[in-house]
Amino acid sequence: MFKKLGYIIMVLFFTNSIIAQQDINELSKKLDDLSIQKKGLNESIKIDVSGLTLHDFISSIAEEHQLNIDVDTELNQPVSNNFFDVTVKDVFIHLVQKYDLEVTFTNNIIIFKKRKTVTIVEKKVPKVIDVSYNSQNDFLSVKLENDTLSAVAKAIIDKSGKNLVLSPDVKSLRVSSYILNRPFDQVIEMMSKSNDLIATKDENGFYFIEKNKDGAVTVNGATQKAKQAKSSAGVPGYYEVTVNKNGLLSVKAYIADASDLLTEAAEKLHVNYFLYNKTG
Repeated sequence: MFKKLGYIIMVLFFTNSIIAQQDINELSKKLDDLSIQKKGLNESIKIDVSGLTLHDFISSIAEEHQLNIDVDTELNQPVSNNFFDVTVKDVFIHLVQKYDLEVTFTNNIIIFKKRKTVTIVEKKVPKVIDVSYNSQNDFLSVKLENDTLSAVAKAIIDKSGKNLVLSPDVKSLRVSSYILNRPFDQVIEMMSKSNDLIATKDENGFYFIEKNKDGAVTVNGATQKAKQAKSSAGVPGYYEVTVNKNGLLSVKAYIADASDLLTEAAEKLHVNYFLYNKTG
């Protein structure tokens, strides 16, 4: 990885160096062409300067050698240079390289400006949601780590062709889950539970995912409130359900909720159940 990164940095360095050299070569050629009309570009300079701004330095050279220039007033950094028997053209090229200037030409006018900084915005590559589906056995695998639920749902829908509908308040929720090769319904249920969500499948095969409100849980497709912690023996609400080796139930209860007893009994016996609450 580091070796590859080193190669990339080297390539970028050499690429930028080549481009910079091409710019200087082009500038030198343009100055040569202009020097046919403006002889001052080929005249020699003997100068020792310190503390003068770059703007004033270029302007004084142009005035001394009768050149038409336009210098950006932002070029106000102080310069310290000692030139002896160097042509004006070479001095200009040196200043362009040293201070990273941009030079353009309008007829026989030389324009010096501060080079504009080009900001490269790195494009963010969308994260690939790791989801796979086997249509032959209806098995789903998810490897999620802080992924947006809306992106997860889209990936599952695209892979399986099954429809997941999200409640508006969970679309931006980030979820994590790692489940491999389990039945589709089971994966959706466990993924939801592990992220404090509820998944409900309707008669049309749509899965609706929403927040787990008030400690609710999904049992056999029905949403129920989670059971409260059991009361101690002798306290109203206490119950205890056990199954012996013959599969028979033993129940101890004191003013306990019947639905809690039936739910625990069904869970201990590993049987499906449906509670119908008739009031009035």
